[in-house]
Amino acid sequence: MLNPDQQKAVRSTDGPVRIIAGAGTGKTHTLISRIAYLINEKKVDPNKILSLTFTNKAAHELSERLMSKSLPTVHSITFHSLAAKLLRKYWKEDFKIITQKEQVEILQEIIGSNEKMKDVLMGLY
Repeated sequence: MLNPDQQKAVRSTDGPVRIIAGAGTGKTHTLISRIAYLINEKKVDPNKILSLTFTNKAAHELSERLMSKSLPTVHSITFHSLAAKLLRKYWKEDFKIITQKEQVEILQEIIGSNEKMKDVLMGLY
């Protein structure tokens, strides 16, 4: 059952909808309902639907729930993944996201033997 705000999010079809709410408040349920509404009622091609989430876990959960309801999967990715894809497509194909360890190593190489800067660097991580 959706509350009035959730129902409004599901049936608002003029452009994107942003859902901001705390854990356990029905965000994923609302998104699933919206996707079902767009596909079944508005006849939107599932390939034209993009769901952006903050975590891989949320993106995977969304896909699993769609499958469990026999709905077609849609593009469901994280904001970070979308940003990386756009950078690779429109900036550099070999763009790479480095690990925190690699960041520290690069900064240490730049800083060299400056002990004061090393202390600052270690305070960041």
